[in-house]
Amino acid sequence: VLYILAILIILMVLLKNKITPKADRLIKVISGSIAITCELLFHVWNYINDENFLGNLFYFDLCSITLILSVIFNLKNELNKTQKQHIFELLYFWSIGAIAALTFPALIYGANKFRFYHFFIIHSYIILTMCYGLIVERYKISFKSFLYALKTLIFVAVLVAFIDKVFDQNYMYLSHAPETVSPLDDFGEGLEYYFNFGMLT
Repeated sequence: VLYILAILIILMVLLKNKITPKADRLIKVISGSIAITCELLFHVWNYINDENFLGNLFYFDLCSITLILSVIFNLKNELNKTQKQHIFELLYFWSIGAIAALTFPALIYGANKFRFYHFFIIHSYIILTMCYGLIVERYKISFKSFLYALKTLIFVAVLVAFIDKVFDQNYMYLSHAPETVSPLDDFGEGLEYYFNFGMLT
């Protein structure tokens, strides 16, 4: 998957000046349709397999939120340049979650399960959307963009932490590290975990 991502990003760099408005729209509609279809099928698969169906219906994980932003960024034509710039600023910094997810997959299924393909398609879509905005559409990032993304993330994290407590969930891995191996395993537990997680943010 990482090799495929690298190839697609290289193609973006090589072809960025040759993508026409029609091709641009086609790329966004096709990729967005694949992502949306894959996400809908994931909920069907969850329901059939009783895999925390209700918990996954709510989009409180960072990658879930970033997925919604990616779809809006690509398919919402009514947005003006300033609105798209603000969305891109969040995508640029928050997509690090998708990169971390592909590097350390919190995944217990192999290639014989739909969840395996959903996981890699969705996270790849998020990363490619960010790269397309940066490389092809030439959106800019500044230190002000970083501060905007950070304060928005802190607000969202506080809200999600409250939801985790009330509904006994682990959205954004704010309560504890995922069950699979990840760098968060070294963050400790309780207050130590929250402190280290905050420092990472």
